[in-house]
This record gives sequence, C-alpha cells and structure tokens, in this order.
Amino acid sequence: ALIAVVDSKKLAFEVESIIGQQQVVMRDLNDHLAAIPGLIGGTILADGEPGMIIGLDTIGKAFIKTNTNTEMVA
Repeated sequence: ALIAVVDSKKLAFEVESIIGQQQVVMRDLNDHLAAIPGLIGGTILADGEPGMIIGLDTIGKAFIKTNTNTEMVA
C-alpha cells in the first residue's frame, strides 16, 4: 500500500507493485485530460513510454468527501 496523509487523515492506496523511482519533468495536460479528476500531469519516462501523474491529494479528498467512514477500504 502507498500511504498518504490527506486533510490530517492517513489513507492507504492499494498498488500492485512499485517498480522504481525516477525524476521526471511534469508537463501540463491538454483540456480533455485535465478534466479527469485526479490526473495532474504527464511525462515521458526514461524508457520513452508516456506516464500519467496522479494527485493522491485530489483522489483522497474526493474519497473523504464521499465516505464518512475513512476506515473502510477504497
């Protein structure tokens, strides 16, 4: 799990695996992709593949807003 603190609450995000860490240059999204909640940017990974950057704070706040019991598994 990937643990993030959002609005003073600890949230666990289930991930299949963490395959590594890279420094990337984040690019702004076009209007169509920017309208998708949780997506905050894009990048080109070291292997040339595109990568989407998600905002855990945005996703976490949406989860907290829709679930009064933040102890439940998302």
